[in-house]
Amino acid sequence: MQIFIAKDKQQTGPFSEEQVQAMVASGMVSHSDLAWHEGLSGWIPLNQVLNVNPSARQPNQPPPIAGQMRTAPTSASTNGAIFLYIPTGRLIGMSIGTFGLYQAYWIYRNWRFFKERDGLSIQPFWRGIFGIFFIGSLLTKIKADISANRILPASFSPGGLAVGWIGLVILGWLLSGVPSLGVNIFGMILSVSAVLCVLPVQQYINSLNESLPTRPPYCGWSTGHIVCLVVGIIIWLLFMVGMVLPQ
Repeated sequence: MQIFIAKDKQQTGPFSEEQVQAMVASGMVSHSDLAWHEGLSGWIPLNQVLNVNPSARQPNQPPPIAGQMRTAPTSASTNGAIFLYIPTGRLIGMSIGTFGLYQAYWIYRNWRFFKERDGLSIQPFWRGIFGIFFIGSLLTKIKADISANRILPASFSPGGLAVGWIGLVILGWLLSGVPSLGVNIFGMILSVSAVLCVLPVQQYINSLNESLPTRPPYCGWSTGHIVCLVVGIIIWLLFMVGMVLPQ
């Protein structure tokens, strides 16, 4: 059964019954939201749709929702985005502007999502700081998340991306300690390019959130974003000073 949902005066769908059940369980939609499936003559509350069997006579398209939405019960607010929902351009730009430091913040914020949603006894901050030890388990957890996969199945390879990210970060660190400006620059490029290994995951996160009945807003410029940017600017300034000073 394919179900259409009307939330905040916007029609979305169709979704399978399993997808709708997952969205209800995660708070993305409410039982009081209006819904429709083939066989119904009009929109009714979602809790009734999940218990109504399609009739023999089925229209091809759902009826207009405008008239019914005026009298529809107020829907519950959503719980926000799933994982760290940001534009891919911000992920790339902030990674470049912070010498890759933003990727540690990215790891921290996604672990914090799991901690808050699932009540995990973990310390997301330190998992972000020591990202090379926790990036693999994070990507695996995102890939295997049951609620997310019911909405949009994940297809990225967590193991390969994690190995690539760890290798680029470590190699960049090692080269940055070599007493050669050219080697230092190459090491910096490698460290920053590690963002390419988390980019497919961010693209999945964005597609996942854009598949929700009501698309949540992007994560704003939080204090963590600003701190990363300020530290990144300082690092860039020190790097530029080191280039112009005599060796």
